[in-house]
Amino acid sequence: MSDMSPAATNARIAQHRQGDLRIAVLTEGGDPIPNATVHLEQTSHAFRFGCNMFGWSQEESDWQHLYRERFRALHNFATLGFYWWSYEPERGKPRHAYMDAVLEWADSVGLECKGHPLVWNLSDAAWYPSDVHELRRLSDERVHDCVSRFAGEIDMWDVVNEVTNPFRDENADGRFTAAWKEFGRIEFAKRSFQIARRANPNATLLINDYLLGADYEAVVEELVDEQGCAGTDIDDARVLAQFAAVDQGERELRIRLVPAEFFERFFSVCAIPVLLHDRLHRRRNLADIDNGTAGVIDSR
Repeated sequence: MSDMSPAATNARIAQHRQGDLRIAVLTEGGDPIPNATVHLEQTSHAFRFGCNMFGWSQEESDWQHLYRERFRALHNFATLGFYWWSYEPERGKPRHAYMDAVLEWADSVGLECKGHPLVWNLSDAAWYPSDVHELRRLSDERVHDCVSRFAGEIDMWDVVNEVTNPFRDENADGRFTAAWKEFGRIEFAKRSFQIARRANPNATLLINDYLLGADYEAVVEELVDEQGCAGTDIDDARVLAQFAAVDQGERELRIRLVPAEFFERFFSVCAIPVLLHDRLHRRRNLADIDNGTAGVIDSR
């Protein structure tokens, strides 16, 4: 496994996150100004630092104004909720109008957004059909509808959520679970990725999970081949990083890293160093995350 000591971590940060900058201070005529004093203030950066923005509403209350102000002051990235059972509580009536309002505000303050998640079997809407073939058809339509409709506004999606252990007790008896069992969790996931890719060829497509270890490795091995491809319509799939950070009721925090050897064929710098504090704010030196995401497959 890669060296995770502070010295090695800082060296990788310097290599991958830092660079030299030369500033030339010139007169209006283009002549250099010797011994100039320069004051610099960073106003933005490319590192995505974010959180779920599930608290955003169209309510114009003091609390909501404060929520928006604080969210933007802290973050440049937001995860937006697309849980099917709550996003479309009535069949055929997804909450697109609400999401349009969220995105309009996010764009006005310069927030990049990610949709989370498109496919998950945690819960069912009351209207889900019991026919698994019909349910899969509707799921396919939803994936395509959301990804294509919001292309250009949301170009990053958690397509499939928690596929490593989808049949645990709280998920065991649902109608969506029945569909995953009928068609297979891996095949269902691949199909969803392929549909999302066709809906937005330029999107970054992610797989989100809270588990690590051999079971997760097996899922990734089944989703990608030796060339990193995950199906006909998903090319050059790359696993960027995967870790679990669980915030329990008593603020217990657990984190584990997948052994670096597993990821070496997918990217050049492995065993991502992660720094955390009690609010789950995260920093790492290779790829960007938000504190609503646990695992990533970039299928672009």
